[in-house]
Amino acid sequence: CAYCTFAAHSGVRDVRDAYLTPEQVLQIARDGADAGCTEALFTLGDRPEDRWPAAAEHLALLGYDSTISYVAAMCRLPLGETG
Repeated sequence: CAYCTFAAHSGVRDVRDAYLTPEQVLQIARDGADAGCTEALFTLGDRPEDRWPAAAEHLALLGYDSTISYVAAMCRLPLGETG
């Protein structure tokens, strides 16, 4: 898909750009809560780590073995802080 970071025609510039860090997720959640937002959307595609080496590499750097485990953890992360 064209909007996916991993499918960019020029590729991922830096493997660390493939997924948000936990700190980035928390900051976005804080900013959203401050603006009155009550939900967030992750758009990561269907198992990009199976198709794009950069996705698998960045997941490993973050300590996850799949996009699903990453998304589950990132969804739980802000709950205690932003509700």
